[in-house]
Amino acid sequence: MASTMDVWTVVRDVVVALSAAVTLGFLAQRMRLSPVVGYLSAGLLVGGPGSLELVKHVDVLNGIAEIGVALLLFTLGLDVSLYKLRLFGRLALIAGTLQVVTTITVTTALVANTSASLAVAIVIGMATALSSTAVVVRVLTDTTQADSQFGLAAIGVLLMQDLLLIPCLLLIPDLDGSTRPVGIIVAMVVSVGKIAALAVTMFLVQRLLLSRLLNLVASASAREELLVIASVIIAFGAAWVTHAMGLSAELGAFMAGLMIASEAYADHVRAELNPLKIVLVTLFFSVIGMLADVSFIAVHLLLIIELVVLVIVGKTLISAGALLIAGSARVTSLLGGIALAQMGEFSFVLATSAYTMGILSLYQFQLVLSVSLVTLILSPVLLPIATRIAVRAGADHITVDDVVTDNDGRCVVIGYGPAGQRVVARLVEHDRAVTVIDLNPQTPRYHEVDVLHGDANKTQILRRGGVAQAHLVVVTIPDPLRAAGMVRRIKELNPSARVVARGRYQRMVSQLYAAGATTVVDEETEAGDRLADDALAFSEPAATATATSRPL
Repeated sequence: MASTMDVWTVVRDVVVALSAAVTLGFLAQRMRLSPVVGYLSAGLLVGGPGSLELVKHVDVLNGIAEIGVALLLFTLGLDVSLYKLRLFGRLALIAGTLQVVTTITVTTALVANTSASLAVAIVIGMATALSSTAVVVRVLTDTTQADSQFGLAAIGVLLMQDLLLIPCLLLIPDLDGSTRPVGIIVAMVVSVGKIAALAVTMFLVQRLLLSRLLNLVASASAREELLVIASVIIAFGAAWVTHAMGLSAELGAFMAGLMIASEAYADHVRAELNPLKIVLVTLFFSVIGMLADVSFIAVHLLLIIELVVLVIVGKTLISAGALLIAGSARVTSLLGGIALAQMGEFSFVLATSAYTMGILSLYQFQLVLSVSLVTLILSPVLLPIATRIAVRAGADHITVDDVVTDNDGRCVVIGYGPAGQRVVARLVEHDRAVTVIDLNPQTPRYHEVDVLHGDANKTQILRRGGVAQAHLVVVTIPDPLRAAGMVRRIKELNPSARVVARGRYQRMVSQLYAAGATTVVDEETEAGDRLADDALAFSEPAATATATSRPL
């Protein structure tokens, strides 16, 4: 009974944390800020030292929330093609390494000039060098800049930071007053070796086993949730493997997403996981806010503000310079620098590890946490400013792996059963550009037709299929309730689109029109008219010999 009570106490904490996050997230949106600002502020308010302390099990919530970050990186991997990864791999390697090394060097030199020891200076330098993958990816996605030039550059640097986090963590135990350069080099070489071995292993698994296994699940199961469950097993399995190897669990989840990204059903898996990911990532941001001490921030507010300005300006300049040296354009480099200006969630991890080992004092630990948290809260404010600059500066988007690259005059057909196939054939025959959205992963692909596999009841799938730009959408789904829901979502995305819908039953036709359909093909009326025509044709004895039956 005691364990049951403990479980429900944790559930109560989750309810409190999410309720506060939703409330402050709503207020943040009303103030034209990112909801992430509200989520972080909610954690600061309801949990942790110096707050209202309404949440009791912060450590347990943190463990749950880490699953959300793994899901976030998994879905990011699903959305990043290997082509894009190769395209930005060199840039990420050069810019990421330069950014981390330069930030650590500059910060260490500045901190060492105070009364702090060299070990403390190095720890603070490493914590400052890291940016927030969760915040940057979330805000870039919200502002549709995740696949822009500067968005991809920033994500590449973030992933490089995640790789360099491992040698930083391995270095901390050596910072006991005398740093050993040999230990640093060995730690970095071991980490790089592990990552290379992992990449080769995952590539072989994907080529030899994974595709066949998932296609078997997709073809053998009539229920699509088995495919989603299998994908989640792969994501969390890869995350566990990398964690067991002493690497970042988020790195494993991202690589698992890359492995599945080329499969036909990747968009469907992403759409199905999106609601759960949103809840868990929201909880993660709330938990991050719980780590700082409100009373400490209040007492040292002026110092924290000075350090926050120094961190944001310094990291923007260093990151922009690193991207520029790596070959990015000036505008892309500046915007990427703004995106990377904050300290990250792994800064908390480094600081906590150093505090536990006695390297950082309580004052230094809280100072690092407070500055990190404030930069995280400001980041969702700075990133939209960066995206507006991107639009004015004309920063290009890369759409090399988008299902639809040109939606002008395109027709979208939802459902590829017998009716959908007839519609597609006629449209192609008349030289119309067509995209098919169908739930069945076994739907064949043709050169004239783009095929997107996924549930068209998901707005994310409709957007991916180009519905927001299409001038015609044909809904051939026989289920009237699902069809009405699709029509509503289509009109929300694209109010000017013409929507032709299939009405299975006459009583449902009015609902399809109410949902926004331009015209509805009433199957019962159409069948009745055909039956009446044929009945009349065969009712005349003289016409019996000449009348021919035609398939419906």
